[in-house]
Amino acid sequence: MFRQVLVGLVSSATLLSSGMTLGFPGIIIPQLTKEPENLSQDEISWFESMNSIAGILGCLTCGPLLDAFGRRRTLLLVNVPLIVGWLTYFMTPTPSPIYLLYIARVLNGFGGGMASVPARVYCGEMVNKTLRSILMTWPSISGSLGTLIMYFLSWLIQDSWHLVAGISAIFPVVTVVLVFAVIQESPTWLLKKGRRAEAEASFKWIRNLRSDEEMTDVMRREFDAIVQFVEKFKTSEKTNKQMSREAELRANPPHEAQSQFERLGASLSAPDIWKPLLIINIYFLFMQFSGIASVIFYSVDVMSKAGVSMDPYLATVIVGAINLVVGSAANVAHHRFGRRTMSLWSGALMTVSFVVIGLYVQTVGRTEPNSTHLTWIPLALILFYVAAASIGIYVVPWAMLGEVFPVRIKGLASGLSTCLAYAFQFASVKVYPSFVNMFESDKSHNSYEGLFYLYGSISCTATLFVLFFLPETFKKSLDEISDEFMKSRTCQLQCCSQSANDDV
Repeated sequence: MFRQVLVGLVSSATLLSSGMTLGFPGIIIPQLTKEPENLSQDEISWFESMNSIAGILGCLTCGPLLDAFGRRRTLLLVNVPLIVGWLTYFMTPTPSPIYLLYIARVLNGFGGGMASVPARVYCGEMVNKTLRSILMTWPSISGSLGTLIMYFLSWLIQDSWHLVAGISAIFPVVTVVLVFAVIQESPTWLLKKGRRAEAEASFKWIRNLRSDEEMTDVMRREFDAIVQFVEKFKTSEKTNKQMSREAELRANPPHEAQSQFERLGASLSAPDIWKPLLIINIYFLFMQFSGIASVIFYSVDVMSKAGVSMDPYLATVIVGAINLVVGSAANVAHHRFGRRTMSLWSGALMTVSFVVIGLYVQTVGRTEPNSTHLTWIPLALILFYVAAASIGIYVVPWAMLGEVFPVRIKGLASGLSTCLAYAFQFASVKVYPSFVNMFESDKSHNSYEGLFYLYGSISCTATLFVLFFLPETFKKSLDEISDEFMKSRTCQLQCCSQSANDDV
């Protein structure tokens, strides 16, 4: 158990810098708009949006790297653009050439996108099903910790973003050292590559056995189950490749090979691929548009629309702290109640939070627009919303990335899903000002109730989606999860309906 926990800690550390890249604009942008930098709003806009765009490219790159070079090597590689990005910030002269700022931002975004996938895939393959429900949420917690660290640095060092960038470069360097010195390659990936002896040695290591020790009967059965799991999908992949190759040769004889994306497209008819791919990405869509991205990126503005008056730096620190603390505490609940139950509670509480905020803005905001003695109510509701999102909706789809996809396309499918998650995040953040303008009824009275009702409606829809379509992966092996997706559609819906009745 100790080494499994260690694996969770070390692999999750790669998400620290990813979370820090999300919080860095809060430090640098206010300083870039002043002398001697004095960047224009258009330049600032490009600078801010480059992180999400580069993150999409990083996600697409990470999938093939995971499958080709392995989980451990990819965990090392993702830190390279992060280190270079932070050092580029640190060494940028004053006033800063805009192209250097763009390069640093792209590198950070690219590295952050790459870092989103491998820790979850690695944890999902290394730990047993008993601990997986806890350890698979640690990457999300690590990302939240990274954002909180950056928020704290923004409060502590408000006049030197160069120094903050230099401090930030230390984190990925330490992560590289830990990954290189502590963890070993995933047995699942090694078996996929036909390296059984190395896979067995890695499995013994993660189960706290010496290489010359014999496995217990329980461990032997667990390892044999992994072998059978990989062999089954290697056989399936070989059959799919052969069928796809024959079809390709019949249609276009000169082409002798297919890319990974073409093989993925040819395999989409398999239920264990298209079902989790569809479910996870719809979940990501609801997650990003249910308001959590807007609260994190526009926390000060959202609080202002709700009628809260607070120091901006203090507000961001509180939001980051709530996200981290509650997300960490949710580990215990996930281990006891599972993904679906926590997602249902999370979505329901998020819905209630935004609806009540809307009612507050519609009533108190209209009748007492200048009141200060009641501003604690929307503040408490927003913090309650962040806490509700942190126990389920905000972390569950990320945690399930390493569980639901079959080994033959896990790297590619996880990378594609993370790419779409970044795209949804980019879109949700970009449309927030449009939502504000659409529902803005009276600026002088801060009547923005329509905005909160909209997010409450999306949260409610997300809850219904979880209720009817999200399968439970709690305490199930990867093979059992895959078998669930291979069931017929009728059986799947019956299982979901039964599970929903049990939850109620």
